Amino acid sequence: RYSKLKLRKKLGIQPQEFILSSFGFITPRKGYETVIKGLANLKEEKNIEFRYFIVGNFNFFHYKLFLKHLVTNLKLQKKIIYSGYTPMRQVQELLLASDVIIQPRLYANEGASASLATALFSGRPVISSNVGGFSEYINDGVTGLLVNHSIKSYKKAINLLYRNKK
Repeated sequence: RYSKLKLRKKLGIQPQEFILSSFGFITPRKGYETVIKGLANLKEEKNIEFRYFIVGNFNFFHYKLFLKHLVTNLKLQKKIIYSGYTPMRQVQELLLASDVIIQPRLYANEGASASLATALFSGRPVISSNVGGFSEYINDGVTGLLVNHSIKSYKKAINLLYRNKK
């Protein structure tokens, strides 16, 4: 049985940090930049101590450069961590050490993904775009929050879960 505190210690995460994570292929159709901009706005307004782990491979090199440039411009280099390919056991540990899982999508061209099922199985609240099959799996307000894919919506959802963390 995993202890959240033990996993956080193993991963170098401080107990007071609010940990968000996303995982899967990192592609432009997921719109990670919207989540990152929402976190930047939240950091400025609320001074929340957080880290956002983005786990997975970039499918498009230009998108990787774009996101890294954005993170640098927003001065979030110490807050946004890209892990690249990560073995499933380590992904599971990070999920269990996280406070919130974020599964963004710009649009739906598919049903729910395997990464969404894994995120929900972790028992952590999931913030996801209200598109396609995602809305069929997330019980809005119970197992997570469904949001419009906007900076304001992600910021509001993250802030709500931060204020209500256990």
